[in-house]
Amino acid sequence: MEALITRRLEVRPYSEPDYDEWKSFLTEGMKDSSLLYFRKLLKEISVQREKDRIYKYAAFSLEDRRIVGEVDFFIICREHYQVANMGYSIHPRLWRKGYGKELALAGIRLAFEELGVQRVEAAMEPENLASEGVARGIGMTYEGLRHGYIKMAEGWRDMKVYSAVKDRFHF
Repeated sequence: MEALITRRLEVRPYSEPDYDEWKSFLTEGMKDSSLLYFRKLLKEISVQREKDRIYKYAAFSLEDRRIVGEVDFFIICREHYQVANMGYSIHPRLWRKGYGKELALAGIRLAFEELGVQRVEAAMEPENLASEGVARGIGMTYEGLRHGYIKMAEGWRDMKVYSAVKDRFHF
């Protein structure tokens, strides 16, 4: 996959030369940020991509080449549905600067054009107003609250779900 370039971002899969930037920017609070761990992470990302389960992309600033955030996709279903769940995150020091919307739009483009899905969903915790603002702000459609949608450490959680459908979404 070639990188997707937006106004301020280069969005592409991680590679080993990204280690130093990944370590300095995205590993706060991680127990292991070693090169060995990063290599294992790259291998796992590759395995999941080959199995058509999970796709992970890093977003780099075109201005300074630093990591801005990540977007990933979990393939919910292929066959007749072609649905993926999209997750996105921006480094906290860059919040409220428009990067979330820019990255989420790039993510939807990747999902439709690169992954070939028909439908992209973004599920978020009901109290995550920033993520909801990104989804709403880029034109995703609110579909409602799904009860017991995802299992987390504290148990099953309800999630708000937004969607984008390929033939109805306008960039």
